[in-house]
Amino acid sequence: MDLEVAVGSLGGPRPDFTQRGGDLDIGGMGPEPPADPDMGLFVTVPAPEDGPHQAPRQRSLHVTVVYEDKLYVFGGYDGFGRVNDLYEFHLRDQIWRETPATNGIPPSPRDRHIGVVHGSCMYVFGGYDGSNRINDFHEYNFTTHTWDSVTVDVISGAPPSPRHSHAAAVYRDSLYVFGGYDGSYRSDFHEFNFLTAKWEQVTAAGRVPRARYRATCTVHGDSLYLFGGHDGTRHLNDVYVFDFRESLWCSLVVNGEAPVPRDSHISVIHKDSMYVFGGSTGAAMNDFHELNLKRCCWRQIFPEKDTRRRAGAAGAIGVAAGAAFGAA
Repeated sequence: MDLEVAVGSLGGPRPDFTQRGGDLDIGGMGPEPPADPDMGLFVTVPAPEDGPHQAPRQRSLHVTVVYEDKLYVFGGYDGFGRVNDLYEFHLRDQIWRETPATNGIPPSPRDRHIGVVHGSCMYVFGGYDGSNRINDFHEYNFTTHTWDSVTVDVISGAPPSPRHSHAAAVYRDSLYVFGGYDGSYRSDFHEFNFLTAKWEQVTAAGRVPRARYRATCTVHGDSLYLFGGHDGTRHLNDVYVFDFRESLWCSLVVNGEAPVPRDSHISVIHKDSMYVFGGSTGAAMNDFHELNLKRCCWRQIFPEKDTRRRAGAAGAIGVAAGAAFGAA
């Protein structure tokens, strides 16, 4: 069964460092809402190269997450090899600090992994270690500064195959992983329940997205939004919606001019919009787009200050501002 969703049918909320400080009217939808005064401005935050607040080395293919008032950067590729260092950026004070583990052993150096936050922990799954695709699973406790391997009930469910460049997001008490590359481009969809410690492959109805890697997943309300990626033949700019309540995939019909097809971009949710920055079309990009999820309409945002083109950066939302780090 192929399903598409049109405007109005989703029914409600369902080493430099760049910080983002930015609605398009579509016919018959009423006047354009007032601009958000916190949007539409990029500010480059200085990155000290030495001293106690030294910034991470330049890198790509890392992950960033936000916990409380800090942004964390883990792993990636620094031009020489994969790394497994962890840095925190204080969003209010705008200072960096390397975060050594007090206890436990950190994950092996890697890139193209995923990182998410649930509770007081960051979870890291999969990636590429320079020789092999991997599917190990680790947690970092922000309170105790401890790394640990995640205990998984493998009897009740198998984890995703070793892979990199997959997309992931957290909804309630579960981690969801879509696609990636395990020797083939994948379209499988997996859930890890943090309460039961079980992996399960999600059986979903509707129009399942084609196989891809280097896409992004974001969650708004009871829906997951999958955007872009590469299917092994071409770059993509389609938008799919997964309804958690119905376990149903839909292809989203949108108005406005969509971003050009791309992979390795950043996507984040702020209020009722998904924001997409940068990525690769074969060339690195630095354009910035908003998908208004209530109006199902794209628009491009032109910040007051231009930013470097970049692909393979990582982004997150925290303290009322978006943030992108790396891949300069």
